[in-house]
Amino acid sequence: MGARPLIVAALPFEVGGLEAVAPWSKVVTGPGPERARQGLARALAQITPSWIVAMGFCGGLHEAVQPLSWAIPEVVASALDHGQTEPPIACARWPGLPAAGRLVTVGQLQATARAKADLGAVTDAWWVDMESYPWAVIAQGAGIPFTVVRIVLDGVSESLPTLSHWRSWPGVARWPIRAVRGRRRVAEMGRRILCVH
Repeated sequence: MGARPLIVAALPFEVGGLEAVAPWSKVVTGPGPERARQGLARALAQITPSWIVAMGFCGGLHEAVQPLSWAIPEVVASALDHGQTEPPIACARWPGLPAAGRLVTVGQLQATARAKADLGAVTDAWWVDMESYPWAVIAQGAGIPFTVVRIVLDGVSESLPTLSHWRSWPGVARWPIRAVRGRRRVAEMGRRILCVH
């Protein structure tokens, strides 16, 4: 069997609609930069895919980015260490999927609207996550094309519900519904990717 694409995600829920696909075609690394790096490195020690596609959820950093829209960036960048600048990494273009803009990876959840707006202004990024940059570094080191195809869970003006920010509590009911809808869209795109390449 020839090399096939590999879908990588942070959480099982994000790719939960892809249970029927072959086990070698998806890897769940766990959330956060370090787990992302270690998890994909372990996977690539066992398999050599033709392409790596990062899927799952992300946050919006720009007013034009709407919840449940696609994040398919041209470039992934790092804001993991503010004292050291890591070079951005260009994403490979998946056939038929238009790419634009920049996604930035951070080490801590950007839970408030203020934090996301500030991050977007500093990095000029449209989206934020906690895994794509480490995955891109690993893919680049292995010489494997890397593409990000994520779904936006929260817009820049929305704060995620947390115990420390009581103003975020009234909107808590919307998140499970939006997450389920987002997972459905990720599954549809994942099946398309695994079938067309």
